[in-house]
Amino acid sequence: GAIVASRTYGLAETLTITPKSSSSILYCVGTVGWTYTDNANTMAHGGIITRDDGTDSIDNADYPWYNHAQFVTTGTTPYFPLDTVTGYFDANNTNAQTIRLRPFGYIESGSGNIRWRGSQLFVFEIAG
Repeated sequence: GAIVASRTYGLAETLTITPKSSSSILYCVGTVGWTYTDNANTMAHGGIITRDDGTDSIDNADYPWYNHAQFVTTGTTPYFPLDTVTGYFDANNTNAQTIRLRPFGYIESGSGNIRWRGSQLFVFEIAG
């Protein structure tokens, strides 16, 4: 999940929901628009959705868009398409739960930069 070495997480969106039933599921959809990424051959980027900032996360891919250098053929910095993260959490209780959309950058060595612009987070409670 959210414990992947060499990732640096940002914060794009935060939403707090109080489930009506502990047997519900919380279906989550997040999107992140990318505006800048370095051209680095050991770099990747993506997004995850976390609940209460614990180890409970929706993480659809280990190293999405790896490696950045393979996408650059003209010598310019690429603009990557919108990323979508989807999944669900079991509510498990009726306490308030904080859901966050966290874009990330990953690099194996050296340094690199990413920037996002525009994000959305939707959380739907589905009765269980």
